Amino acid sequence: MIIMFSILAFVMLLVFLNSFVFSISEVRADCYNSLDAQLCEQVAAASGIKLNKNIILMSERKAIENINGQMGGKIKVINIERKFPDKVWIHFVHVIPVIAIQKDDGSYVTCDNNLDISDAGVPASSLSFDQSVNEVDANIDSATRPIVRVKINGSVVKPQAGEPLVLSNANSILGLRTVIDTINRLDYREYDFVRLLKEIDFSAYDDFAANPEIVLKMRDGGRENITIIVQNTKTALLEKVQHAISIYKKYLANVQNFSKNTWTVYMNNKNEIIVAG
Repeated sequence: MIIMFSILAFVMLLVFLNSFVFSISEVRADCYNSLDAQLCEQVAAASGIKLNKNIILMSERKAIENINGQMGGKIKVINIERKFPDKVWIHFVHVIPVIAIQKDDGSYVTCDNNLDISDAGVPASSLSFDQSVNEVDANIDSATRPIVRVKINGSVVKPQAGEPLVLSNANSILGLRTVIDTINRLDYREYDFVRLLKEIDFSAYDDFAANPEIVLKMRDGGRENITIIVQNTKTALLEKVQHAISIYKKYLANVQNFSKNTWTVYMNNKNEIIVAG
């Protein structure tokens, strides 16, 4: 009896898994930082996810491997979502230049959000650092889309397109990665890196200093652009940046609650992170 029941249950499970209800009818790719419809179609096709296949048995890992293999680092998959009963949505970001660092000859090195070098010698005249958020949105897929200026304590070491960014001051690269990773952990749609920031200044980011700091110049400040000074970056840098951005987001919704355009982020003697502004 038990064996018969097990066989029956197994057959019912097979029927359930292969039912028309759970057959994939749509594979859709959705980009968080681009409106390029053709790119979305390319990503959906590259996934290898087949229509009319069972949505439950679909392999997300295999789909991501397929995309990475065909798109060559051009995009980064955030997640693949099953929209039951029969739709699959692929959420991704377009890996594009987001920061620019000036070289000694006046040209700029541009890097994507993985800190890989996109171009080792961009003329300053080709870059735009001070566009408003509305201009960023209007130019999101054009050559005039703004980029974040990064000032460093040191210089770029032998930059080559396609290679990881290397700086003469190792602390600056660690700090830069922390800032980028902090924002990358947030919702891409709400915290697009280029919409959020227009400049990151690491000039005073030095472990030999008594109080090393990072200065973040925000792109949209409601009343005026906001400058956030993160102090004593030797401790809890990630937490301080996260807290500052959280407070900044509240500021955008309630401009009247903040009186100053320059804020200071620090940790008090109770190990509490304070944003004063």
